[in-house]
This record gives sequence, C-alpha cells and structure tokens, in this order.
Amino acid sequence: MTIKLLRLPFLALIKIVEFMRSNDRVLISFCSSKMEKLVKMVKWHIDSMQYVCHLRQTIIVLRSANRDYSGSFIIEAVYEFNENSEIFTDEISGWQYGFSKHQSIDQDEDSTSVQVLGETQRFSRMIFHNRIRNLFQTQPALEVNVYPNFELSELFIFEGMNNFRLCGDANHDTSANYAEAYFSKARNLNCAVVSTPISPGLSSRSKLTTAKYLYFENTSDNAKTLPLHFNGQRAIFHRCKCDRKTLVAIIQRWLTNKGFQNLHALEINSYGTLPHRFGQNLPEIDSRPWDRLRRPEVFENEYSAWKIPITQPSITIIQILKSRVFFEEKTENIDLVVNGTLLKFAIIVP
Repeated sequence: MTIKLLRLPFLALIKIVEFMRSNDRVLISFCSSKMEKLVKMVKWHIDSMQYVCHLRQTIIVLRSANRDYSGSFIIEAVYEFNENSEIFTDEISGWQYGFSKHQSIDQDEDSTSVQVLGETQRFSRMIFHNRIRNLFQTQPALEVNVYPNFELSELFIFEGMNNFRLCGDANHDTSANYAEAYFSKARNLNCAVVSTPISPGLSSRSKLTTAKYLYFENTSDNAKTLPLHFNGQRAIFHRCKCDRKTLVAIIQRWLTNKGFQNLHALEINSYGTLPHRFGQNLPEIDSRPWDRLRRPEVFENEYSAWKIPITQPSITIIQILKSRVFFEEKTENIDLVVNGTLLKFAIIVP
C-alpha cells in the first residue's frame, strides 16, 4: 500500500493523508521514513493526547475540539504477537509492534490495538509515545486519567506529563494513600482534577497542595485541610462543607501573608457541578495577573461575620472589607459572593 501511495503526485498524496483518521496516519508512519516525513508535513488539529488507565488496560486517546481527527490506541502487553496482527518494526530502535483493529464500545469508530512484547514493553511504550508526539507540528497537551482499580506500578509517566485526573464513582471513596501515590508521580503537577471522594482526608503536605491548578469535584473529607494549605495559583473546591472556623482560618492566613503566596483565585462552595475537562478554563476563576505587591500587610478588625438564616442550619458568611463598604460592592483586595442559599466563598486577587 505504501509503495502505491508514494507513486502518486505529491499534492494528491498530501490530500489523501489530510483526510485520514488519526489512527491510520500513525500506522502509515511506521511503513517507511518517507511516509513518516509526509505525515509530519500535514497539520493535525489534535488538542490533547490522553492516557486513560482502567483495570489492566491503557488507552491512548487523541482528542480534537471538532472531533475530525480523534482516534484511540489500546496498548496491550503480550508474550507473542497475535496471528491476526500486522507486525511493524521501528526503523531507528528496531522494536516491533503488532497492530490490529479493536472494536471499542465507547468509541464511535474502531480503536487500534497496539501489542508490545512484555519483556521490552517499557521501552516500546516510550518509543511509541514519542513517535506519535513527533508527528505533530504543534505538541498536544499530555493528560493522564487513572481509575482507582488500576495498578499504579503499571503506570508509565513520560516527560511532559503534568496534567493528572483521578476518576471514580462519586458514591465510592478512593483511598487517600492511593490518591497520594498517584499524584506524587508527577514531578511538577500543573493541573490536578479529582472526580472521586477521597477518604480519609489528605494531609496538609499532600502533593495536591502544590498543583498550579486544582479542581475538586467532591471535596468531602478534605474540606478542612486542602483549601487551607493550597499553595498553587487557582483552586475550586466543590461540595466542600467548610465550617466557620476553617473559613476564618483561610482568610486570616491570606491576610497575614502566612500562606497563599502564589494565589490568583480560590473558590469554595457547597454544591456540585459538571465534570471538568482538561484544557477548559476553570469556571468562575479570575484570570487577571498576580501582583504580590498589592497584598495587604495589616487588616486589623476589618472583617465582619454574619449568620444568615436559611432552611438548613445557619451558615456563617465571612466578608473582608478594605473599608466600610457592603458586600455588593467590590473592595480593592477581596470580593465575597453570596448566592441565595448556596455558600460560595471566593477570594479574588486583583
């Protein structure tokens, strides 16, 4: 097939490759160095290269905003290649791969099964990963999605992987030890998304407190620890039932400059929301640049507290005031938003 394609005029060949699925482009790049160079010349609209780890299976998902070039590869470690697989050899490394179609229930189209030999799988996975990335003119974002039923010893972390998501069932807690071991695999944790409740609560020195962006879909048992000791730029804690003592501690820690040195915005609320996707802007988070010179040095007796009666037990609302102005007006340093019966505490740093 490759020989026949190379006989076509160059412009016709480019058009053919442009209309190929992502899986097919990767496969033909293994055929020869000429085909690999040809694929590199064609622009791809791939936004992310996502590793989904579930049970004993690792799936590489190539995602695009318009889904025109989406594709997926299921990595399988085998002792020998299956009879129905087509064997390809990487020209540089000499490692072999077995490719075959795999019917996926979750995908609109067939996925591609990529078989790697068990004794060389670490190197084979790395070469396959690098080969896919090298085919793009613009590098897609790398993401890792892990379910709690996946064995972490089988998780391969490649250079540039710093967006981590911990998936799971909202009705079943994930072990704190498992969560900590997972996120600790990131050298520099950029964005961390937690979609499952974690129990018992994580410590104040958790790896999650170092994330640049942190998004908790179900804060649960971590309401008193993580919001108080977060040291990144932006964080949202949903389903976070903070008590008055914790909220006051957060505010005082920020005002006295004992924490939150890198903070751009922090949001804590007691309601849920839709699942977060990597690449999208964190909802309701201010994007203005951080200016540490505007942090107030002393705020003596400049915060007030009210108890607002609602249908459920009363919730204490804390408001920081630069001067004696009411909460519906924005202050110079802090803005507190109260929305009906929902407790929504937000610190916005101008």
